[in-house]
Amino acid sequence: RQIRLWGHQGQKLLSEAKVALLGCSGAGIEALKNLILPASGQVDIWDDRTIQIEDLSDSFFYEHEAVGKFRAEEASKNLLEMNPDVAGSFFNKNPQELLINHEKLKEYSLIICSDLS
Repeated sequence: RQIRLWGHQGQKLLSEAKVALLGCSGAGIEALKNLILPASGQVDIWDDRTIQIEDLSDSFFYEHEAVGKFRAEEASKNLLEMNPDVAGSFFNKNPQELLINHEKLKEYSLIICSDLS
């Protein structure tokens, strides 16, 4: 279905894309989900915060049992279950660490910043 939308070349570019999500807000996770479903190549999530009870209303990718666990790890685990063709990593680190590492930034095709100050 998506090939009809953006063609074979578009699907190839998406499957080769490396995407970073900096900050695990509900909006950021939703944006990443919409890239995982049609099979983006790789997704990395950077966030050093833990899940709080109020985060449960932000995203259905966080379960009550995950309160106190790292947001990046839980979001990555639950998002990647949606499409086994997508590779991914999580970094329980402050997203600012990536933003100041210009060489590492160059590895990504797309960077989604969400819930950052």
